[in-house]
Amino acid sequence: MMLIHQPDINGTHAELNQPISFVTEAALKEFMTIGIFGPNTSFTIKKVAANLRGLANGLYITELGVAVYEADATTLVNYHPLSESEKQAIGEAFNTVGALIQTAGFFPKFEGNHNHGSSVYIHPTINDQSAEKLLARHFYVERTTRNAPEFARWLASKSTVLGLVEFSLLSGDVKNLPKAFDGLQMAYDSGGTIFVTPHGVNKRTTFEDMLDGYYHHRPDESVSIAGDSPPTDGPLFEIPDIRKIAVADPILLDIGRQVTGETYFAPTPAGAAVILQGLTHGFLKNAS
Repeated sequence: MMLIHQPDINGTHAELNQPISFVTEAALKEFMTIGIFGPNTSFTIKKVAANLRGLANGLYITELGVAVYEADATTLVNYHPLSESEKQAIGEAFNTVGALIQTAGFFPKFEGNHNHGSSVYIHPTINDQSAEKLLARHFYVERTTRNAPEFARWLASKSTVLGLVEFSLLSGDVKNLPKAFDGLQMAYDSGGTIFVTPHGVNKRTTFEDMLDGYYHHRPDESVSIAGDSPPTDGPLFEIPDIRKIAVADPILLDIGRQVTGETYFAPTPAGAAVILQGLTHGFLKNAS
């Protein structure tokens, strides 16, 4: 079995997170004639399925490992919700520092064809034109508010099952978050989005669980991953024995080289597609 799970082979930090390019689509379609492809991303199932145009024949791992879906992008395989105490802590943090948050959002548990979407907060000082761009980032928006306490009530509600909350700051360094968020499991991507997820859940933990429990396959050179954001994709690059494609960020190349298994570097998403074609045809040699 050849298997590739790609967080960001196409690059996901364009302003509006556009669908995959035709070059990447062609490379993936070619790969899927001999192997299994599935995304591993921070996106919600609705967003990643749309951006991939439904192109997957393996599991969708979404929301930083929180949710796993079959290739139909509808059938839920596994879900890791935030605990009630974690939800309460996030709500309290938003009540404390809402004035610092540009936008925030969460996508409640999606199962079957249940028709719900994202809940989104937009800071009251953001103009309408900028707000439209922020809403486009969240995708499949069901309700919005410019009131931080109201957003906090939404996510802390016991009737809401969710596993990831994402937000961005009006200004400041994502590496120096307000102390109100201390004690929560957090990560951030290269685009400045900050994520809160359940303790012990990330792209790597869910991927390894699915590799063992669903695919019944051990990590080896027939398994490949790709990524472009060290804070969220770094854990995947720490998995030994698999092939890794570092896209644009050499830090991921360094992480991958610390463990066994081939690691490749692509300066651009188009370069990553070329590497994928090389893996498909088996002509790439060890580049670690």
